[in-house]
Amino acid sequence: MEIENKQNLENSENIQSVIFCIFKTHLPAEYKVEEDVIELPTSLNEKALNENLVQLLQAQHDDEEPTKFQNMRFEFMIKSEFLRGTLRSHILKHDLMTEKTIEIWYTFSLQPPKEDKKAEEEDWVSCLTLLKPFEPSKCQPVIASLYNGSISVYSENLKHLYRHQITDASIKAIGVQQNYLSGSANEYLVFTACEDETMRVGNLSYEVQKGKVNIGYTEIADCIGSESQLQCLDLNILQNNLVCAGNYKGDILVYSLTNKYLEEAPSAGGEGVGKKKVKLSKKQLDPITKISIHHDRVSNVYWKDSDRILSSSHDHHIKLYDTSKQAEVNDITCKDSAVTAMFPTKDFILSGHEDNTIKSWDLRDKAPAKVFKSHTSWISSIKGLETDSNIFLTTSYDHTVKIWDMRSTFPLFTLKTHHDKVLSGIWNSSASVISGGSDNEIVSHLFNGE
Repeated sequence: MEIENKQNLENSENIQSVIFCIFKTHLPAEYKVEEDVIELPTSLNEKALNENLVQLLQAQHDDEEPTKFQNMRFEFMIKSEFLRGTLRSHILKHDLMTEKTIEIWYTFSLQPPKEDKKAEEEDWVSCLTLLKPFEPSKCQPVIASLYNGSISVYSENLKHLYRHQITDASIKAIGVQQNYLSGSANEYLVFTACEDETMRVGNLSYEVQKGKVNIGYTEIADCIGSESQLQCLDLNILQNNLVCAGNYKGDILVYSLTNKYLEEAPSAGGEGVGKKKVKLSKKQLDPITKISIHHDRVSNVYWKDSDRILSSSHDHHIKLYDTSKQAEVNDITCKDSAVTAMFPTKDFILSGHEDNTIKSWDLRDKAPAKVFKSHTSWISSIKGLETDSNIFLTTSYDHTVKIWDMRSTFPLFTLKTHHDKVLSGIWNSSASVISGGSDNEIVSHLFNGE
């Protein structure tokens, strides 16, 4: 450790007090400065660098409207990572050669999201999902699952519309997709992973007529065979009929839901669906595959493609299982910390842990690419933004929601609206974040006042 500290000190002493830089951006022409080489002190931090850039913009637009730049805030990036601290500390961290001209890229700084709507629920909110597919510029209706065994449907503006009691047991996860069984544009299959060892499937009708929303729910099937409390689920968007669920013991169960399979399945009793092609009493479905892959509870499952399932567990492992080969094809060991949340992005896997950290992984490597630290209690959920693979949110037992950019290990924003554990967070458009938890509240936040 002494040798390392000595080396860092020597490197720091070798860094020049000034460096040669060029400001670059992809912003519109009016926000660009001339790409001239300039001298900057290495003692500058983000705030001081922002002041320098604003002065350059004002000088360049002196004959037009220089005052319009004075309150602008920019983010700065060097070597694909946001500047957090001084230029000197960034140069040290990335071992940059100060003899060469350094490119400093800049873009607009996001304004902190503001609380928009709040809804009170009857019990803890375990999971949130959108009723319809995500759209970047448009909010969708939201469905929440609760610890009292019910689901609630909310409008795009977080107005409560409907409630249905699914079971007496707690619901831990929920998933929704268009009802491919009936073919109706106004019907959705709702999957709920329950602590009574059953995944329930129902048909939710959602129709707007003359400004009035009509909603109904009918049972389709009970997916059994878990022999342990279900914790999570995911729907296979490439093969609509497949859904997987993870349980407390460490198993992953795969179910198939087709009209033919439902017709052949035994009845579980209950009400009929009574919708177009599906006219069946509630059925009882066994898993087509049961995979004993973990040694502790499964925290998340995701279909990586049509055949492979990515799973995370409290046994400190993230695993990739190929259902076509019936074999485990990858295993990441997270050493001394349980994986309490997980989300796959385009290029990486993000994992949340009981030691309060978030880590990014490349399946080809055994060590995390980055470690994100800011939460003070374990991570409960992670969700990436579909329109920008760099942006993601996390929720935590520390009562907060944090917004992150993959290019910085410090959070962009921390939302402190909740008063107890935050259990779930989702994006509802690129400008809206919705969260819920053990304070029985669902809260929406909006970016840029949209």
